Amino acid sequence: MKADIDQLAKFACIRFSEEEKAIFQQQLQDMIGYCSKLDAIDTEGVEPLLHTFEQEDNVWGGDEPAACDGLKMLEQNAPEMRDGQLVVPKVL
Repeated sequence: MKADIDQLAKFACIRFSEEEKAIFQQQLQDMIGYCSKLDAIDTEGVEPLLHTFEQEDNVWGGDEPAACDGLKMLEQNAPEMRDGQLVVPKVL
């Protein structure tokens, strides 16, 4: 478990004192122990939940292709266009 704390600290670019490592090790063990209580729950016959808000219809609508005149939209919003191209400031 100490190696896990060291690896987490390395990934997070954090340094822990030995005292802090001991505290985090205990906290991590407590969290894992709490999660293991889920194994004791009888889930026989329980339908898996795919989303927290089960809905009959898709609120986002269908994923259907639609025509889009992107150049026209760009020209309407661009500060400057020249020969069908967007003009941007020079970057050096």
